Amino acid sequence: MPDSVADLLAAWYATHYDIRLPQGRTVTLRIGQPLPAVACEWLRTDPFGVFVTACNPRSQRLPEAENAARLATLRLGLGALACRMVEGVGHAPDDDWSEPGLFVAGLDLATVDALARTLAQDAIVLAPAQGAVRLRLYRGEWRATLAEAASIDWA
Repeated sequence: MPDSVADLLAAWYATHYDIRLPQGRTVTLRIGQPLPAVACEWLRTDPFGVFVTACNPRSQRLPEAENAARLATLRLGLGALACRMVEGVGHAPDDDWSEPGLFVAGLDLATVDALARTLAQDAIVLAPAQGAVRLRLYRGEWRATLAEAASIDWA
């Protein structure tokens, strides 16, 4: 894991968030770039989707089996909500690191925020149908150390 908040933020900016849409299409979300058109189509009338994981809470690496169990619990929890989801994976461009996740649509932002906090996630990827993909950060204590940026939302 990165040594500092700045390193972690740089890693998130570099990450490719691949989502597997129906009909076998895979699209990549990137922080600061518009949501690909095919992903917008999948959103239908939802104003945004989120890429979320249950793995590695507080950006602390966990064993693969523990991450798999956490992700299975997330899938079950989301299955009980009125939302849609597809599988995904966040990975470094050099494939040195990867982390499974889900791309989810149909939740309101308050539910997303509660979910991220319950999962002890430092950030999620917020993908609005209009505008650029952004990070939504949940570590208020980081606010003083990071410059304001259009690609960052604070929860």
